[in-house]
Order: sequence, then structure tokens, then C-alpha cells
Amino acid sequence: LVHRKPGARILHLGAYAAGGAVDERAQEAGLTALMMQTSVKGTARRSAARIAAEAEALGGSVGASAGGESFGWGISVPTPN
Repeated sequence: LVHRKPGARILHLGAYAAGGAVDERAQEAGLTALMMQTSVKGTARRSAARIAAEAEALGGSVGASAGGESFGWGISVPTPN
């Protein structure tokens, strides 16, 4: 999905998937939100601080989101012009 907005000086790249709270059973309630929050806390190769620092070096930010019917990750960075 590409949405161009003339004059906008930011690029947002995201990876999102169908699923989320609506697909959780009662004993799994909140699992998608927990998974998304912990996913930006680091990986085997990159710590949370390094992920944040690399995004900030580009002038941007990294985030994760979980909703009722979808979840995903995104990065937003300013564009040169």
C-alpha cells in the first residue's frame, strides 16, 4: 500500500498483518499486545538501545502496534525534500 501525500516530508514504512485481539482466546487475552511491546525490546543481534539509536540516527523512530484486528511494526523517517 502506497499513499502519497504531496508536501509531506516524512516516509513511513510498515509491516502489518491481520490478527490481534479479535483472534485471541480468553486465556491468551493481551498476548498480541505483549508480543508487540517486547518485539522492539531487542533481538539476538541488536539491543533495544541500538534499534532506537539506529532509527534516531536517521532522524526517525521505530514502533510496534497491536489492535483488535491487526498488528505490525513501523519506522518513520524524514525525507530530504
